[in-house]
Amino acid sequence: MKIHNRKFDKNHFSEAYGIQCGEVLPADIKSKIPTGFTWCIVPKNSSSTLHKHFEFEMFIVYRGKGKIRSGSDTLLIEELDCIYLDEFQEHEIINTGDQDMVILSVWGRTLKKTLKQKSKDQIVITSTPPTPNGDLHLGHLSGPYLAADIYRRIALMQGFDVVHYTGTDTYQNYVLKKALETDNTPLEVANYYSGEIKKTLETYHIHTDLFQEPKKVRNYELYLKEVFLYLYKEGHIIEKEVDTTYSGQNNTYLFESLISGKCPHCQSGCSGNLCENCGMHNDCAEIIDKQSTIDTAPVFTKKTKRFYFSFQKVMPQLLTYFKQVQDDNIKQFIEQVLENNLQDYPISHESDWGISVPIEKCEQQVISSWFEMGVGHLVSLLDQDKELKNSVDAVTRLKEAYQGKCFVQMFGFDNSIFNVFLFPGIFTGLGLPIAKGLKMNKFLLLEGQKFSTSRGHAIWGKEIAQKVNVDILRYYLSWINPADYENNFTKRHFNEFINTAIDQTIKKHILAVDKTLEKFKYKTPVTTRWTDAQEAYYKKIEKEVNKYLPYYNLEQLSLHKIAVYIFEFTTIMNEFRSKAILFEADTHQDFLQTQVALELMSLRTLSLLSYPIMPGFSEALWNKLCPEEGIEDNGFNDLIAFIPSNINLQNLSSCLNFITYQLEDETVLS
Repeated sequence: MKIHNRKFDKNHFSEAYGIQCGEVLPADIKSKIPTGFTWCIVPKNSSSTLHKHFEFEMFIVYRGKGKIRSGSDTLLIEELDCIYLDEFQEHEIINTGDQDMVILSVWGRTLKKTLKQKSKDQIVITSTPPTPNGDLHLGHLSGPYLAADIYRRIALMQGFDVVHYTGTDTYQNYVLKKALETDNTPLEVANYYSGEIKKTLETYHIHTDLFQEPKKVRNYELYLKEVFLYLYKEGHIIEKEVDTTYSGQNNTYLFESLISGKCPHCQSGCSGNLCENCGMHNDCAEIIDKQSTIDTAPVFTKKTKRFYFSFQKVMPQLLTYFKQVQDDNIKQFIEQVLENNLQDYPISHESDWGISVPIEKCEQQVISSWFEMGVGHLVSLLDQDKELKNSVDAVTRLKEAYQGKCFVQMFGFDNSIFNVFLFPGIFTGLGLPIAKGLKMNKFLLLEGQKFSTSRGHAIWGKEIAQKVNVDILRYYLSWINPADYENNFTKRHFNEFINTAIDQTIKKHILAVDKTLEKFKYKTPVTTRWTDAQEAYYKKIEKEVNKYLPYYNLEQLSLHKIAVYIFEFTTIMNEFRSKAILFEADTHQDFLQTQVALELMSLRTLSLLSYPIMPGFSEALWNKLCPEEGIEDNGFNDLIAFIPSNINLQNLSSCLNFITYQLEDETVLS
């Protein structure tokens, strides 16, 4: 191990509190420990300024003599004396000797709450693969994709090894329907829109460590068939003869998007196999007032054999798992499904688009895309992990790939039946642990109505991003995130939000601080004397940070509450800034120094806490304030800390380039 030696060198010193101060430890070591060490030189016949700071401090007199004054107390000090001062204890050091007094200052803070954590397991976040039959609109983005990226950034800053997996569900029959409508092949449709979806996710800084496209994953079909056969042999997949729906025009098998009607559970309008209103699945023959969506012919039924995933053998484990679920909406959904006597789920359909069922004489059927998605991310792991043992079958290899991984699933309400019942059932049948985290969102409406591609009632992600910076969009979508209930995107509220949460808070504050920094030649000042209001502000910042920390953890993760916190935090900062004018006069320079130091400290905290939601703006602000360390490297290690002295902060407001917008032409919001 390396031995570090930092020589006493006056070239490392700079003025602070009216005396010369020099850090003992280099920055790379200082960042690893909670205590600071500073050499202080008080010249002969001089003293420090009267000051206080938020750290506790211990002085060890190395050379010279003098006295220290705090309030009404004055204490004589000499070589080897050790003096302790509490946080915010105002003091002044006076040299009464005939030589420079040299003091070693040891300072630090009482331990505070932190979000920094450690885990040996890798967190694997999955977000429901979007269907490549169209690009992503704001309704899509506001759900699992933004939530997955925000939690990924939080987990990284907490010190976890974390990845985000998503992709496209190429074999959804919505792709087949789009191909029929556009006179393209399903593969052409899937490839084109998969590319557009990837571009949109990248535009919104939604990072994916694995973007799965089944046609492009090595051995995807082979592994999926092996999983299917394993579950079939273990009795989790069963064959049934059931009523099946067909079009009277050309005997086309109708399922999922190819058939519609009324839900047999809630009587709302629904598609085949799933109702978006109540979240329950159906056998298409159960649908009330059935009609084909690809022609006008009547629908008829006949008996055919199909494969189903049976919940019977895995239900005891699922019931135990459900007891651990904390989300109230998911618990309510579980109760609703169980009250309706959970039915086996159909996992095969007659189609020429998809992966064929690997059972003799059943090759005309394809595996349901929803069953496929249940294990798709795991199958892709086998393609990613180059160190897996050369096991004899896919299931054994899956168990190897799963080791040391903790899965967190982000999904919309309309996919609840799959993420809460089908996928855990499949995992249990394979002998794999079930996902430890389930995060569901409800629907985002647009001007009070559901987003609709067919009716042109949508705001497309890439289109609005040409006029409004994505950090603003991420902030607003987090604010109206429909985690607990349906929410509504309106043009009026969006414009009000930009004015209130961006222009009148963040922009206003940073521009004002930038202007005041001119008095300090754009160098960071240090705290000197504190007013009671400044001390109260510091303590309030600590309190506010602690109040909202739980919403950054997976158990209580709330995009809306984090967004509200950012707004409340910047509002508090602006209220504090309004008092800075009291110190603009030169006679109050020491109080102004403390004021600006506190404001820069607050901006540092803001950059850390807003980074998961507004990564571009936050990282630009952080790089101005803390140029020697990356924002993810610091993470949530030290949420409240002052900026080191003499950092060049010229053009601090350049970070505002990441929260700009141009809404002169508002047709994009019509």
